[in-house]
Amino acid sequence: RRAMLRGATLAAPVGKVLNPNPVSVSAEEAKAGRALEIFRQESSINIVPVVDADSRIIEVVIRSPEKRKEA
Repeated sequence: RRAMLRGATLAAPVGKVLNPNPVSVSAEEAKAGRALEIFRQESSINIVPVVDADSRIIEVVIRSPEKRKEA
């Protein structure tokens, strides 16, 4: 959505739209509240993927809508 607001189209290559270094946490970090720390430190981050040992997404932590700040 943000990329489209900046002028990207659906025909844009994925590499031009997605963040090449996304923030993610391990399952252990998620249980320890690391995603919440990230939300407190980075107001522009609203979604933190939880990944397994092979960097595959196993869960997603989403900031509650009333706490979001549009970038």
